[in-house]
Amino acid sequence: MTRYVGTNQWLDVDQQNMTVGSPGTPTAVVLPLSSLEQAQIEPTSAGGGVLMAMFAATAQPGGLVVPPQHVQVGFDAQAGPQFSALAGWLNQVVAINQQTTQTSPEPAATGPSGSPDVPAFSPPESAATAPPGPQTVDALVVSLQGLAVRFIAGDDNALTQMDQELTGSTLPVPPDGLPAVLWPIMSTAIEAACHDHQVTEDGEQRLNSLISMMGLTWDQARQAIPAAWHDLFIGHLQPVQPAMPVAPMVAAQPVINALPVVSPAGLPLVVKPGEVIHGVFDAHLLKQEVEREFRGGSAGFSFPLWHGVRMRTGGMRGHSVVVGTKSVVADTGPLIVTSGRVVFVGHQHSLEFLYPKLVGLRQYKDGLSLSVSNRQTTSVFQLAKHESPADAVALISRCTA
Repeated sequence: MTRYVGTNQWLDVDQQNMTVGSPGTPTAVVLPLSSLEQAQIEPTSAGGGVLMAMFAATAQPGGLVVPPQHVQVGFDAQAGPQFSALAGWLNQVVAINQQTTQTSPEPAATGPSGSPDVPAFSPPESAATAPPGPQTVDALVVSLQGLAVRFIAGDDNALTQMDQELTGSTLPVPPDGLPAVLWPIMSTAIEAACHDHQVTEDGEQRLNSLISMMGLTWDQARQAIPAAWHDLFIGHLQPVQPAMPVAPMVAAQPVINALPVVSPAGLPLVVKPGEVIHGVFDAHLLKQEVEREFRGGSAGFSFPLWHGVRMRTGGMRGHSVVVGTKSVVADTGPLIVTSGRVVFVGHQHSLEFLYPKLVGLRQYKDGLSLSVSNRQTTSVFQLAKHESPADAVALISRCTA
């Protein structure tokens, strides 16, 4: 079996089947080559191409019928020779399939598995034996994404291969830019671990091993990949226990049960004994301001003087009326979520929301509101653009659970 990792999918190919999967999940669809109807490559302007394969409807084990499949796998210029060789071999399979359906009803020659005989597939030389070519950042990311998915799925050797690729990489990436290259790989691994909206203990341990090997931290993950971080830490409240015992991995620590911990250094908050800070969000405290306008009129009469000039007698009479309200910023500061309370520390106002007295929590598109039993008014906070109200509300909900 030979694996091909493209820019949007991966393929496992052997003599009878093609297994198709996406980089974000270890699950895949198995398509028998006996149902292959068409295979071709469409070049792209960037020097790479797209491998396209058409499969007829097939019956899967258990009676499931997979509808006709249209497989598209993009690849870059560096991977072009491998995908070209694969497409050439698949075209031979298509020709044999067409010949089998057009010949007489005499039984066709079949292999040990009962499928029509196809020529033996000799994959092109691997990257280890092929002449070295210029490596690109995109090619490295695609390769590491495939290895990350394999490691999350249970292939321990994939982590060693990732370490070797990173150590031997000679990419023209500045030191401060390397983490930016690695975060898409970590995001792909998190998607794979969160498959079916469940995370196993083994998945937790493997994610820890992966992020440790790449020299990254979970505190960085919140800022670098907020969507994936939210899925991992917030979207999955409890890990699913594995069906079979899993041997503990070296230097692996739980990441799902424990909420993120933020250092209190530099924060304008006196931490209570045993209190832990789980999140800090830049926020604006809003207040409602009444909008008024003057309504009234004049009394008296007017009479002409000369050339269109008139003189009015009497005076103005009216009153101020309320026409609406508007939200204005009353103060600015950090909104700090701890293990026992939520605290806003502004320049002019400081507010504390103890969890036992919290009676209302609401999320808005750009902020949230908090209500406590010992305060009549509801406090409304607008978060900065780079902050996530969903993360803040989820953290508070987790702490009060």
